[in-house]
Amino acid sequence: MHDLHMRGLAAMYKIVRYSHALSPESSVDIGTIRSLAVVAEMGPSRASDIAAELQLDLSTVSRQLSSLQRQGYLRKAADPDDRRASRIEITDEGIALIRELFSNRLTAMLPALEKWSDADREQLFTLLIRLAGDLRAQVETRGNS
Repeated sequence: MHDLHMRGLAAMYKIVRYSHALSPESSVDIGTIRSLAVVAEMGPSRASDIAAELQLDLSTVSRQLSSLQRQGYLRKAADPDDRRASRIEITDEGIALIRELFSNRLTAMLPALEKWSDADREQLFTLLIRLAGDLRAQVETRGNS
């Protein structure tokens, strides 16, 4: 593998680690952030679908979702396709928390980007969005084979 690729992969891990360390919400565990972000992105979903998206065991995700429900960030709603089942959806409080967490994370990162041009920042975020989408498609393709 090319040295630049290895350095790029190492940099991605460092970005996550450093941005988490710089964020004021470092007391909020990454599992909470990931779970809320996934439910916000997916919309009302069954716990099994959320677990699949997070690529975690259903029992682990169920405990996390139950905790977030008790805290008021998620709620159960009836599943219109199956009255025996329920869907998990994010509450207004959950959306507010995710917005605050993401805003805090971005604010923590901005000083590192101050010297970057607007075009460089735009390109960075555009390429990150593209990479996330391409990786998601690859995961989905792997899951369907």
